[in-house]
Amino acid sequence: MKSKYDVVVIGAGCIGASVAAHLGELGCNNVLVLEKEKMIGTGSTAKCAGGVRAQFSTPVNIHMSHYSIQEFEKLDKEFGIQFVQCGYLFVVKTEEQKNRYLKNMEMQKSYGVDVRFVTKDEIAKLAPNYGLDNVLGGTFGPKDGLIDPYMLVDCYFKKSRKMNIEFETEAPCTGFKSSDGKVTHVVTPKGEIACDYVVNAAGPFAQTIGNMLDLKIPIEPLRRMITTTGDLDFITDKFPMVVDVTSGMYMHKEGNGLLIGLANSDEKPGFDESIDNNFLDTMLMTALEVMPYLENAEIKTKYPGTWAGLYETTPDHHSILGQVPPYKNFLLAGGFSGHGLMHAPAAGRAIAELVVKGKCEFMDIHPLRFARFAENDLVHEKNVI
Repeated sequence: MKSKYDVVVIGAGCIGASVAAHLGELGCNNVLVLEKEKMIGTGSTAKCAGGVRAQFSTPVNIHMSHYSIQEFEKLDKEFGIQFVQCGYLFVVKTEEQKNRYLKNMEMQKSYGVDVRFVTKDEIAKLAPNYGLDNVLGGTFGPKDGLIDPYMLVDCYFKKSRKMNIEFETEAPCTGFKSSDGKVTHVVTPKGEIACDYVVNAAGPFAQTIGNMLDLKIPIEPLRRMITTTGDLDFITDKFPMVVDVTSGMYMHKEGNGLLIGLANSDEKPGFDESIDNNFLDTMLMTALEVMPYLENAEIKTKYPGTWAGLYETTPDHHSILGQVPPYKNFLLAGGFSGHGLMHAPAAGRAIAELVVKGKCEFMDIHPLRFARFAENDLVHEKNVI
């Protein structure tokens, strides 16, 4: 670890690793990535469901996904990151839901997303044994799918290391030094590191990092739980990520069984990653409602079959990308609200272009600026799981 870097990235999950790799691609390789854990990619990234989709309700999130999916396809060919394009299926049960998702679908298609409306009979073929009571149909994006979080972080790490970008584990950021509106040093237990830019990619800890500079970053950690089943004989690689719009329950292939997830609307912000057994019961009952076939399935209710991780949530469920005033060289890549893995390529490129070129050129990230909160210029993402 040197005493001076062009860029110090805080956090070596999928976002921090992507930022590093994209900086290297743009010719900036005097970069250090700090990770507080013993290994990279072992925080929230390691505990996510692995979903990738372009079926969002706002143009900026659709653009983020559209770009990222194209990069995932390239990385899968080059590095074998296990990007399985089994599709995302949003199942609707009311006319209001159907009209809303049809409207979203038309907007998504206008931005180049491959998505179509499917009938109840088609759902039966796409997702065998899924409960069809009261189902009116759904929207299906065949290029959406699943990715292995570890493989993605590992591929960005390997790309970065080939460009001599450094990673330092067990090196938490404990403070900063600043002068004249710029951060001059990142403080760690291993020493102070001078830098020209700092990128806060600390995920659910982004607010904690901001507090060290007296910044009020509107990102809160929220616990999300996942459970899995034993083997199911009808599960194939083509079984999609299925989302019940009514309850928010989602499920996708995991091994030879299913991974099941559901958000707890009563969850309070915090860093608790223990298993809430009461809510686990709610999850299982909801799963039976949307797929009665699971009544006879084995449910793995203990770790590693059941686990919890942290979302990094903003008030409008959009990420924050860019400079955080008053510091000219302190950039934030956070608040992805459960969409960090699927938007990691776009986020990494956006931050890299801001550092190297002074602006993001490949897409318009103005809606994701930090100042939108003070300006009360929020557009809420409604397709949040």
